[in-house]
Amino acid sequence: MEEQYKDLEELIEGYRRHGSEIEQQTLIVLLREVQGRFGCVSPASQKRIAEELHLRLPLVAALVRRIPGLREAASRHLIEVCGGPRCSGASPADGAALLKELGRLTGLSPGETGKDGRFSLSAVGCRKQCGTAPNLWIDGKHFPKAAPEGLEQILRRYR
Repeated sequence: MEEQYKDLEELIEGYRRHGSEIEQQTLIVLLREVQGRFGCVSPASQKRIAEELHLRLPLVAALVRRIPGLREAASRHLIEVCGGPRCSGASPADGAALLKELGRLTGLSPGETGKDGRFSLSAVGCRKQCGTAPNLWIDGKHFPKAAPEGLEQILRRYR
């Protein structure tokens, strides 16, 4: 753990040279580099990045949640369900129903990673794919018009 902390500090130091104001695109590059090295951008890493670069933690955390491919927990597969208003509407096949069924199939709640490290489940903000609601992504692959009854078959591909 100490070595990982040192590696994170070295990465941050390289970006600190950008001055007091780090641009969002530069921050995203740093977050991708952290994930490439450690497998994820953990909440502890997010906090350290925010502190060292004098950024607000909610900004860093929001980028990790909203940028496709970034994840907070190391797992082999990241499952993301849109929580936007159209995807989480009142129809029987909405984002809330997807999350409920994914919870049943994986044993996870949003924000959790399975003990075996196979899946992480996340509810994400609107990604502007409203015309194909409800929307699901696994490792960045989009599954439009996802339905709870089709999730078991989709997950089989990732087991």
